[in-house]
Amino acid sequence: MAQTASQFETERLVIRRFTAEDWADFQKLALDKESSEGGKYDHPFPTSEEDCRGAVEHLSTNERFWAVCLKDSHSVIGLLALGSADDPGTLELGHVFHTGFTGGDHDTEALGCMVDHAFADLGAERIICRNAEEWTVQLAPLRKLGMKVESQGDGTDFLQRTPDGEPMEFVACTMAMTREEWLQGRPSRPSSE
Repeated sequence: MAQTASQFETERLVIRRFTAEDWADFQKLALDKESSEGGKYDHPFPTSEEDCRGAVEHLSTNERFWAVCLKDSHSVIGLLALGSADDPGTLELGHVFHTGFTGGDHDTEALGCMVDHAFADLGAERIICRNAEEWTVQLAPLRKLGMKVESQGDGTDFLQRTPDGEPMEFVACTMAMTREEWLQGRPSRPSSE
């Protein structure tokens, strides 16, 4: 697949690589996610200052992860992860947004930019997203982009645990979009640097 860009801009957002200075915004994002209704379905995020500094250091050295920032304040409001999946030609897209920015379509704007990047720049043939079916806030922007539920299954493969340490039972779904579907509904391209 083709070389990746280092930054994208949309109408309201800058999507860029993480830097060490992002730890405080990441901590706000992590605390919000862990206290949200859907946070229980995702892998736990670190929340202490020390752990958030370490997490951001890791994120900044891994090309899979992107910081979603507001253009006007430069605050990090979300995290995107884009990387290889098990099937050749398929990329997996993950996302977490601060709940204060899920109602205004900031998440849809950022995810749409990454979908464009995956198909246009990286040559993906298919994109998948895996989420808990009950985490409707997480699924809403994917539906707006035209992704459809491809399969449903037992969510215990997410390896989440209840407070008692038992595997958490929930319905997981895989949503997908093909290159052909993207070309049919392709929006205008975001600018990249």
